[in-house]
Amino acid sequence: MSQELLLEIGAEELPAGVVTQALKDLPGLLEKFLSDQRLVVPLREIRVAGTPRRLVLSAMGVPAVQPGRDIEILGPALRVARVEGNKWSKAAIGFAQRNNVDVMELQVLSTSKGEVVGIRRHEKGRPALEVLAENLPGFVGAIPFKKSMRWSAFQQPFSRPVRWIAAVLGGETIPFEYAGVKSGNRSRGHRFMAPDEFPVSSFDDLTAQLRKAHVLLDPAERKQAIRSQLAEKAKSAGLVVVEDDDLLETVTQITEWPLAELGEFEEKFLEIPSEVLISTMRNHQKYFALRTPDLKLSNRFAAVNNTAVRDPAAVMRGHGRVIRARFSDAAFYFHEDRKKKLEDRVLELGHQVYHPKLGSYLDKTNRLVWLADQIMNHVGYAGDRETVRRAAYLCKADLLTGMVFEFPELQGYMGGQYARAAGETEAVARAIEEHYLPKGASDALPATDAGAIVSLADKFDTLCGAFGIGQKPTGSADPFALRRAALGMIRILRARKWPALLALVPAAAEQFARNIPGFAKPEELRRELAEFVETRLKNLFAEEAPADIIDAVLTVPFAHYQDLADKLAALAQFRESPGYARLSGAFKRAANIVDKARGEGLAIPESVDTALFREAEEGDLYAAVKAVQDKVAEYVRAGWYNDAFNAISSSLKDPVDRFFEKVMVMDQDPAVRANRLALLAQVRGLCRELADFSRVQGP
Repeated sequence: MSQELLLEIGAEELPAGVVTQALKDLPGLLEKFLSDQRLVVPLREIRVAGTPRRLVLSAMGVPAVQPGRDIEILGPALRVARVEGNKWSKAAIGFAQRNNVDVMELQVLSTSKGEVVGIRRHEKGRPALEVLAENLPGFVGAIPFKKSMRWSAFQQPFSRPVRWIAAVLGGETIPFEYAGVKSGNRSRGHRFMAPDEFPVSSFDDLTAQLRKAHVLLDPAERKQAIRSQLAEKAKSAGLVVVEDDDLLETVTQITEWPLAELGEFEEKFLEIPSEVLISTMRNHQKYFALRTPDLKLSNRFAAVNNTAVRDPAAVMRGHGRVIRARFSDAAFYFHEDRKKKLEDRVLELGHQVYHPKLGSYLDKTNRLVWLADQIMNHVGYAGDRETVRRAAYLCKADLLTGMVFEFPELQGYMGGQYARAAGETEAVARAIEEHYLPKGASDALPATDAGAIVSLADKFDTLCGAFGIGQKPTGSADPFALRRAALGMIRILRARKWPALLALVPAAAEQFARNIPGFAKPEELRRELAEFVETRLKNLFAEEAPADIIDAVLTVPFAHYQDLADKLAALAQFRESPGYARLSGAFKRAANIVDKARGEGLAIPESVDTALFREAEEGDLYAAVKAVQDKVAEYVRAGWYNDAFNAISSSLKDPVDRFFEKVMVMDQDPAVRANRLALLAQVRGLCRELADFSRVQGP
């Protein structure tokens, strides 16, 4: 008989990010926990949900009793367990006593380390209720949070103080205690609108009762409710909501009973750049900005409250007063900052420390200007180079403005605004605005080449500098956001089909080393960054191709990251074709023979001597290779990798098969042997610009 496990952990208000991450982690954690307790439940039978006051888990099909198991308990080695006369030694007797068995029950067991004495026994399964009561406290304590806390005299951690626990198996309470809170079968509704306790028996029962108690347990339902309410409220005012998925996710996780209302602020604040207003509403107050049908920012906004009140208008007037104060600060800084040009702030960056070992922001600025030139040369940039240099020179100056000091999320954007106000060209202002992009894995890329180059310079400088002084990411710690910088760099280079920047590492290292004692050696830095970037590439392409396909393509040359992506797609498609298995097996065999010969010190000629052919199959394979070489090279140059794979497959699969069937490669005649190895090296070389088949799993 199987039953449903329901676990609800009620707590003080959890931060939005905590709920979002927990809902990602908990299904796998619960599956592993139940498996470890021999109460196996498939992942598809596990449900999780959460609000700011609770995390809820459900597992269907939990067995009422653990299945039994046969176990072995290993004791001392046989040579130690027996003494003269084939009697048991003190070691064997002690082992038996510790395990509550008679010494005559000891058996001789074979292990990888030799024969030992031990005990074989069948262990009956325990009731699931008993197992869960014993082990659920450990499960709750093992839920990973970015930051956990302990409170009162309790040493058991959680993200916020635990206030109630509902733990039920098949309708029966699972008794345990965590951080001073005893489990029961009772939950609680909305903190203010329905605070009374009520009994629960299952996930569906809890969901239904919470709805009556003004709590939408399902995050997807809460999110849809917020989206619908926002759209309805905006439509009623003739406006549209500024789409913001991140804000929507945050508001979803900080409300239990979301209720959207409209507020407003004075129109005079609309003279402030719209992004300043939107950012202030989003980041400081969690308000949604609204636009008019012609896409102009409105002086109205939407706030999502978590409690129904008698006078919503009064609440929204309060929201308006709060945002008005923020906007007043922004207006002051916006007017004051424009009294001084960005250019006049650049030298002051020398007083702002970027990093104790990497110098000031002025040092970084000078490196960015130098790097921008190197990158323009590297990618063959044919645009206005002075625009790029100017943007690189000015891009960090807005860090000294009052607006960015107060609203750091606006760095870059405000630089562009102030550049325009100071008379800089639109191209320079746009590049300054874009040089922080992309800020996240799905964020927009720079729209202009100039912005892309300055962004690359900024990210490349950060990576080189941090790795050069040994500040590499460790585990989840990444204070320089190097993973994000590397991913952003890859995405920009891929989108524009520009070559990778690793060739610039040695020159960049020398620039750093001039002023930083002990900076990493150029080749060491290049190796470490290459490994780091390769890991990011594997993560980036993990959704596009299997891991072995990625490995096979990463080991061969590629022109740019989009070229790499095209090869991945072509090899993944070719892998599904009928001719793949035969051809890949032949290439792997050719590669193994060539590598083994080289490993044994055999010299392999660069060219093939047809006069040394002894079998017709040698000539057939050689002719096939020659016939397809130019065609494959042409396809590779054009990036037509599907055509290249198909050409190799159709031309070589039969000649290669016949060659291996009829020809002995390692002939006794050294000249013949070397010539055949050279032929196989040419066969292998046909795919060296496409993939290394030896890294692809399977045939």
